[in-house]
Amino acid sequence: MNGRFRSKSKKRNPLEAPSSDTLPQIPDGSTVGDANLSDTDYARKRKQLLELTKELRAMGAETLIALPRIAVIGGQSAGKSSLVEAVSGINVPRDSGTCTRCPTECTMSSDAQTWSCQISLRFEHDEHARGASLVSKEAISFGPPITSKSEVEIRLRQAQAAILSGNPSYSAFAQMSAEHLRELIKSDRDVVKFSRNIIVVDIYDPDATELSFVDLPGLIQYESEDMISRVRGLVESYISEERTIILVTIPASDDLQNQQAFSLAEAADPDGARTIGVLTKSDTLTAGATGARESWKNVLEGKKDQLKHGYYCVRLSDDAERARNVSRSEAQQIAAQFFNQVAPWSEVEDRTRFGIPSFVSNISKLLMDVIEKALPQLRVEVTKRLASCERHMTQLPKPLTTDPTNEVLARVTAFSSELRSAVNGEGNNKGFVQQNRASYLRFKGDIRGTAPDFRPFANYSQYGRPLTPDGSRDGAPQVGREHVQRYKTMDLEDVRQVIKESTGWELPHHVPYDAQLTLMKKFIALWQAPAEECFESVFATLAGLVDTLVHKHFERFKHLEASMRSLVAGHLSNCKGQAFQSLHDALGLEEHPIFTQNTHYLESTRLKWLAHYKNVKNSPSQYTRWDNAMESPDDEYNAYADYAEPTPAPRAIKVIPPETFTPELQVMAEVRAYFQVSYKRVIDHIPLTIERSLNRTIADSLQASVIRDIGIGSADAAERMKVLVSEDPALELQREQLRIEKNRLVEIQRKLGTFWV
Repeated sequence: MNGRFRSKSKKRNPLEAPSSDTLPQIPDGSTVGDANLSDTDYARKRKQLLELTKELRAMGAETLIALPRIAVIGGQSAGKSSLVEAVSGINVPRDSGTCTRCPTECTMSSDAQTWSCQISLRFEHDEHARGASLVSKEAISFGPPITSKSEVEIRLRQAQAAILSGNPSYSAFAQMSAEHLRELIKSDRDVVKFSRNIIVVDIYDPDATELSFVDLPGLIQYESEDMISRVRGLVESYISEERTIILVTIPASDDLQNQQAFSLAEAADPDGARTIGVLTKSDTLTAGATGARESWKNVLEGKKDQLKHGYYCVRLSDDAERARNVSRSEAQQIAAQFFNQVAPWSEVEDRTRFGIPSFVSNISKLLMDVIEKALPQLRVEVTKRLASCERHMTQLPKPLTTDPTNEVLARVTAFSSELRSAVNGEGNNKGFVQQNRASYLRFKGDIRGTAPDFRPFANYSQYGRPLTPDGSRDGAPQVGREHVQRYKTMDLEDVRQVIKESTGWELPHHVPYDAQLTLMKKFIALWQAPAEECFESVFATLAGLVDTLVHKHFERFKHLEASMRSLVAGHLSNCKGQAFQSLHDALGLEEHPIFTQNTHYLESTRLKWLAHYKNVKNSPSQYTRWDNAMESPDDEYNAYADYAEPTPAPRAIKVIPPETFTPELQVMAEVRAYFQVSYKRVIDHIPLTIERSLNRTIADSLQASVIRDIGIGSADAAERMKVLVSEDPALELQREQLRIEKNRLVEIQRKLGTFWV
């Protein structure tokens, strides 16, 4: 199949309608659209269908569901305005350049005794950022009904100016002259060049054929890229809908392949199933344009650039004919004579493809068939949309009906209760406690890592770090905790030096107590950093929990949520400072005095370590380093070299007599034993201090603090609480929009449910 469009026979076409050979045949020279059908059952059915779509649009249905429609598109100077005039029988504004600057929705009805026209405005988009007050899904009448066709053109100019200005006082434009409107559009900075808002034109003409279409702004070329893109986007948004029939106006003076409108239609409707070509300016082809004449003849006969519903060719009134106000019937007679006498148009066999009457009659029938076939699916879509709307409404919080003070108090109480439950680990609120236990476990590992690193050798650089008496790797850093400061490695010579520096008036062979104190205070001093880090970790977890709960319990009322965040943050800050001091007080208990009543464990641990140090000292060959690698009977233990302190400059290896360094070994054992006692004490005491002074204090005191500071008991409490629980304007707007949408959908559902043809 030749042509740019391709047809897929198996794909269901939403615009499926009888083929052209079953459409009404219009005799050459006919002057009336289909007056012979006006009193038939089909005509009455057509009126009912058109009235239905008109009422649905008036309800704002088109913003909720895709209604069947005809969209007229084309480039500048493609004859689109002339086509609209010929079809509708009214005059539209004509200026140099672009005339149509917003969508114009035109509906023609024969349900009238005399001719009249009503022009309305429908603001569906906030083009001027004026807020939702101007936006309305329903049409607003722009002036009284028009009974003279001569008044339509100026009213359309006024309506378009009102749309482009976005001025809420749109009725003022109804008094402006054409010249005043032109100057306003040129000079007023608030006037936009194009708008998505709609002019609605309802024509009541006893001689009309029932039809509805939307005339879109012409595709432009000589404007800014932004304007060109906006107009193209507007056109694409209309023609992309599967229930939209696309009428493309194509000037015969130009090649079809050069038409941007045709390219957009092809992109939106690649099968050509809902696109109709309308050939305008057919009288501009000269006798010498033989190639163009033959090409257009082939198009009309379906031999190239095929479309399912084909092409139509029209002759529209020229400037001279408009100047002498030729009547509609006279214009149709002139066109019929032209098509019957001038080649190549006179050579085309299917005469229903020529002239406005045939064109209007056929596309009217096509539109009505599309509307009728779409009705069942429209009912389904409205039902689904209504169910979705109702579901969203139920998900929104209901409007406040309780006393504001009671509402605030109830929310503060619920918030505080859930916080206490989480801190205590009650019910299903285990997450907070579990996170804290993980922090305390890391703290335990950090404190274990500060264990005194005593090496019972004369020069520890020659040996690896021994295992503990129970065979574990003492002091190994946890994964990710390498930043925690460790106890400096000390060998026998280092301990001897400490004893020497601590000796005062002691008698010979007496080890000064200050030597042990010095070595014990070294590991105690290392505990502050991991304790503070543990504290900050727990506080961060608590702050995160509180933040989550504040949002959960107060997010509905933005003023209350903001106030609670401020009050809670202040209370947390005060409690944190006090708890931090309690932490340091707890650490200070370990600094002085060096004391324990757990003497049995202290003594048994001292003896165990003393024996261990002696055994290691007497078997140094098991720990000797060779080439910076450690050799040990336990191969797995070799990896422990990674945890050793950097090796200092080696000292000469000494052979240690069996009974030398006895005082040093005793000091090592006594210090290490006290570490074990105090380590077991501090890994419990610090977490308990944090829990009591921080978590439990905040959980127990926050409710009373917030109630006091928020002013529930103050003299102006009622007014303050009313402000705090005032609803978020965005939520109010959302609820109101859903309410309006639901009401509109209910009306649409009722209308569709009661309509039968």
